[in-house]
Formats: sequence, structure tokens, C-alpha cells
Amino acid sequence: MNQFLEYFLGEFNNRRQTFQHPTRYSYIRILHRKISDDLIYGEQAYAFRNTNPYRQFVLEPILEGNSIRMINYSIDNPSKFIKGKNLDQLSRKNLILKTGCDTIFVEDNGVYYGELKGCNCAVKWNGKNTYLQNKVELGKNYYYVLDKGMCCNTHKQIWGSRYGYFKFVRQ
Repeated sequence: MNQFLEYFLGEFNNRRQTFQHPTRYSYIRILHRKISDDLIYGEQAYAFRNTNPYRQFVLEPILEGNSIRMINYSIDNPSKFIKGKNLDQLSRKNLILKTGCDTIFVEDNGVYYGELKGCNCAVKWNGKNTYLQNKVELGKNYYYVLDKGMCCNTHKQIWGSRYGYFKFVRQ
């Protein structure tokens, strides 16, 4: 768990990837900060809209045998925590469990591979009911993420990357 947290905590962006393929990838900043021994604050924002994140969340990593389960929570009234501020005021009473949204990580040769399986992680997107499919690769100084929003009725992709992983590197 210590190595996983060392890799996971910090700030990441995909600046290089964005500049190489500007029509395929938005320039995004990711922040992961430790709140307590068992909770991590997370934030995703477009790099040029740094003070207006499109996603704020809390994660709870749980060791389960040879894997790590990341339990996912949304935050009640997240605006006061933008850019990782006031985290001392963030507690479990502010959190709402996102059922069906746990990502399971397994380690292989110092790299952590994560995946959210199933169709149960509901995401409202532009008024449409979708579910999230997610794959992650986490190494010493990188964090690759493939998020896809799938239609609940047709199971076809509606949002997310169509060109492969977003390749975030540690800042």
C-alpha cells in the first residue's frame, strides 16, 4: 500500500500529450491529496480552468488480499475544497458513496493496473444516463487513465477518450 500511495498522491497533467495531439486530448490537471490515513481528496480540471474543476471526489483505498479496492465518494458542497484547500474541514459526513464505482488495482512488476468493471457506476452526462468504464495504469511518475461513458440502453460509447489512454505525468 505504501508504494501505491507514493505513486498515486500528487499532481499530474497530460500537457505533453495534449500538445502533440491537440484535437484528441484536452489538457487536464489531476490532484490527489491525502486527507487522513484512510482518505484521499481528488480533483480533475481543465488546465486552463484550474479554479473550476469538472470533478471532485474522495477515494478510500482498502487492501484486499493482493489487490487494492478504491472506494469512490462524491462530496457534498465541494466548492470550498477546490485546489485541495480546507481539507481539514472535509470529513465522512460530507461524503456520498458512489455505489458500483470501485476501481480494483493489482500490482505487476511495480506497476498498478486498475479497472472498474460492470455497468453500475452511474454518471449523468448532458442529461443522459450513462455508466463509466475505466482502466488505469499507475507507475512511479505516471498515471494513465482510460474513461469511457457508455449508454445505459445501447451500451455504446457516448463520452470519454476515443483515442486511448490519457497519459498524465507527475508535475
